[in-house]
Amino acid sequence: MPNPGAASNPAIAGLFHLAGDYAKALAMVRHLHRAVLFAAALALLSPGQSLSAQSRDDARAANQAQPEVTLSADGETLYLVGMLLDGAFYQVDAALRRAPRVRRVHLSSSGGFTIEGRLVAALVRKHRLDTYVEFYCASACTQVFAAGLICPLLSGPISILGMATK
Repeated sequence: MPNPGAASNPAIAGLFHLAGDYAKALAMVRHLHRAVLFAAALALLSPGQSLSAQSRDDARAANQAQPEVTLSADGETLYLVGMLLDGAFYQVDAALRRAPRVRRVHLSSSGGFTIEGRLVAALVRKHRLDTYVEFYCASACTQVFAAGLICPLLSGPISILGMATK
């Protein structure tokens, strides 16, 4: 005797159709749940702020100063000391425009914003500068260090070059 399929029995076909609709509805609820969680996270931000703007405000609130950008007496070395926060690119760019003889960038930074590190690294490549780390360069600073033509790291017990990985 042949086995009756779902197509030959309207009650069974209806049951499969209902089960399929239930699975689709459940998947839609999962996506909706994710969207609601994301919307709730955005609602926690101040009006008109993005996630990156909020994190930048947090960094400023942590009392982290802008980097100190200075030139050596002979005008061939640019010293970049401190966090790479908003405006670091503009500070370095202005210093390089004022001192066309700069040949190297001396770095001492615990990092900062990735975008600022990439922008300063682009300046280092554009001007074909050497980079130098004597003591400490981490996170966004490593992007600037790696952009140099010649990148000596003083070998010693206190020289640190690092990047966080996840």
